[in-house]
Amino acid sequence: MFKDKGKDVTQEDIYNECYPPTNSNKLIAEFMGAEWHKDFFKDVCIISTSNISYKFDTSWDWLMPVVQKCRLENRLEYFDFVYYALEECDINITYKAVVEFIKNQNN
Repeated sequence: MFKDKGKDVTQEDIYNECYPPTNSNKLIAEFMGAEWHKDFFKDVCIISTSNISYKFDTSWDWLMPVVQKCRLENRLEYFDFVYYALEECDINITYKAVVEFIKNQNN
């Protein structure tokens, strides 16, 4: 079940095994204000609020509110990449630009 059998298994390891996160989607969710609450009962992972599968990388409906928040927190030198990515009308390019914006915002 767990890749590194030699280490102690943490709650985070169990959570990641049950709900494999994409690090970028998790980063975006945190940028949007998500909080991670994990409860464990009989080796079953439960997210306290809901079992949402984040779709920032596949749905414009999920990604556009993030783009709007990026624009509101506009650090112009980084938002330009998001703006130009939107002009391409390609969700993959825009998603990557948003992730880079958030990474730079966090630094």
